[in-house]
Amino acid sequence: MIDNLTPRTIKHRKSDDLRDYGPFYYVAGTNGTDLIVNYCEKRGWKRIFDNNRGDYVFKWSEFKMISNYQNFRPGRQILNQIPNTRILTTKAGLCSSLKEYERIAIKYSKDVYSQYIVRPLLLEGRKFDVRSYFLVACTAPFMAFFHHGYARSTCNTYDPFSDDLTSHLTNQFIQRKNPLYNGMKEETIWSMERLNKYINEKYMKEKHLPKDWVFTVFAKRMQEIMTICFNTARSKLDPKLGCFDLMGCDFIIDQNFKVWLLEMNANPSLHRHCSVLKTLIPQLVYEALDVVLEIFKKCSKGAYILPLQSQKEFVLIYNNCHLSQIPRPLRVGGTSPTISKQPSPLCPRSLKRPVRKSLRKPSAITSLSDHTGVEMKPLQKAVSMLSHGQLPVIAQIQSLYCAESKAKTNHFLRSQAASLEGWSQLQTSVSKPMMMTAPFMSGLNKRFAAIPKQSKSLESSLLFK
Repeated sequence: MIDNLTPRTIKHRKSDDLRDYGPFYYVAGTNGTDLIVNYCEKRGWKRIFDNNRGDYVFKWSEFKMISNYQNFRPGRQILNQIPNTRILTTKAGLCSSLKEYERIAIKYSKDVYSQYIVRPLLLEGRKFDVRSYFLVACTAPFMAFFHHGYARSTCNTYDPFSDDLTSHLTNQFIQRKNPLYNGMKEETIWSMERLNKYINEKYMKEKHLPKDWVFTVFAKRMQEIMTICFNTARSKLDPKLGCFDLMGCDFIIDQNFKVWLLEMNANPSLHRHCSVLKTLIPQLVYEALDVVLEIFKKCSKGAYILPLQSQKEFVLIYNNCHLSQIPRPLRVGGTSPTISKQPSPLCPRSLKRPVRKSLRKPSAITSLSDHTGVEMKPLQKAVSMLSHGQLPVIAQIQSLYCAESKAKTNHFLRSQAASLEGWSQLQTSVSKPMMMTAPFMSGLNKRFAAIPKQSKSLESSLLFK
């Protein structure tokens, strides 16, 4: 029967047999995909070649296809594409987003994009730009990182009046067409350390630049521009846990050391045709995947994301998980501080740990920090809904309740008189504030069940006066 199987049938059978083993990964393309395959194989994952299969845990594709998003399962799979990133990675989309952002929110956007720079800074007489990397490691919550890249220059000396594209465009695809490329290939790609040393020696005194300008001022400016661009597009991106994207950002420096963004690229080149790239690209790809997987695992488990053990060279420049959402302690009268039990604010809202159920099943109110139901004692509910000026009133109520409980051991008439006298003293100070908290007084009414009927009738008159 094996003799009757065609090669196509054997390949299909082999693919079906692999369904019994996993996890699976899918990689397509030729742009540095050998690094992706090597990374996945070291983790013990099995490669599949059918793009239509949906049982993968990791998928890397150079092509932005709708089919990649339609069958994607957020929180269970990882995909190196974020829907609608064209508003960042196309010049038309980026300019449109920046113009709208400038009109609405920020006054510095006009410095982010520009037309052709006539007077660029030169490296040994040649035009150059800088390729840096922007990693959106997670979209639920949004977390973005910056990574240094390299400087790339032309083969020819710069002539602003030349019609030769190889004198103006620095990307390697164009430079390969230059007859001088084979002999100058190593000189067209500079590491950031070499660029920093060159600027320190040639321009630091002349332009009054701080030492290590490349790793201080320049790096900070690139991060600021990336953050501005990301803020313009963030609301238009579809947040799905498991989606990530690695983009290439190209910057140019003019003779006044002003930084300009040229473009942001989807699917940046991961080829390694010179010594600088052979060192940089593998480290970049492996650390990026480590960061993505660590964030994905922590979000899936509902754990704190930061700190990241895999983060080394990447710099966190945008973090939608911040500590300001952690609830502050509440003080009630002379009691000790109590912190409301809430899920980790560093986890996505869709994956927060469920609140433990109490045996008495108290009702829940909505937290103003992250709209999560939080169990609180009835007395704390009233405190959280009042201003700071009204807190003493609640403290008096609690003191009255404690005094009434101690009075149970005395004569009944003495207890009744003490309770009535206490409620009379609070009538003027409690009536108005307590009307604001009337919907939350059901729990307090249960706590005061032992107070005589005369006190209860007076309580009702205060609440609904």
